[in-house]
Amino acid sequence: MPITRTTNLADAVLATIEWLMPEDMDCWLELYQNCRERGYLLGAKGSNRRAAFSENRNSDAIVVYPGNMGDFEMAGNVPIGDAWAHRHYFNYDATVEAARYIIAHLQGEDADR
Repeated sequence: MPITRTTNLADAVLATIEWLMPEDMDCWLELYQNCRERGYLLGAKGSNRRAAFSENRNSDAIVVYPGNMGDFEMAGNVPIGDAWAHRHYFNYDATVEAARYIIAHLQGEDADR
């Protein structure tokens, strides 16, 4: 997936996650693509938890899809089921808040699920 304007927000969130992530937290990263939404799927190693994030296809907001392994299709890591139902939106400039939300989800600290 090329780096384009449509990945800029996801790149900013990813860089913020790297900056805020606890040193003892180990994660893996894959690409996420669903039509105009292009970003990343992040998972905590040794955990079933996943989170896909990108710029929302209908706005300039950041969208995060928190879920577990079975909540994402294999092709493109597209969110389904609970991940789709529990999506969360952040203002385009709220990269810190989005990153904190993703880290908390991966650590099992969901406040809204």
